[in-house]
Amino acid sequence: MRGWIDQGAVWPEGVTLKAKEKKAPTGDTLDNMELAKKIHDFIVQTSKEKAEGEMKAYDSKVPKTGIGYKMAAIQGGEFLMGSPESEQGRKDDEGPQVKVKVKPFWMGVHEVTWDEYLPS
Repeated sequence: MRGWIDQGAVWPEGVTLKAKEKKAPTGDTLDNMELAKKIHDFIVQTSKEKAEGEMKAYDSKVPKTGIGYKMAAIQGGEFLMGSPESEQGRKDDEGPQVKVKVKPFWMGVHEVTWDEYLPS
């Protein structure tokens, strides 16, 4: 809705939107960085680093919800980030080009919402 309003939708004067705060089973709010840090720390503590050749796509389920998700193994490597100055239609914020090196990592195949992580 916020994007719709930003694009020029007429909005009644004096009316404001207030986001509904969602609570996790632990009592933390789902929109805070502390919860994100706890999730990250848990993943790091319980994961075993694998060699890139061992990384394979897999399916799993969110604990306590049964919601399935798919993960893809992304190979590490180097790439050139940004557009060359000679590219037609290039914008100023697309450069300068920089060589970037990334380690292999996992990426969700589909976007996941916070609601999928909440037990019913």
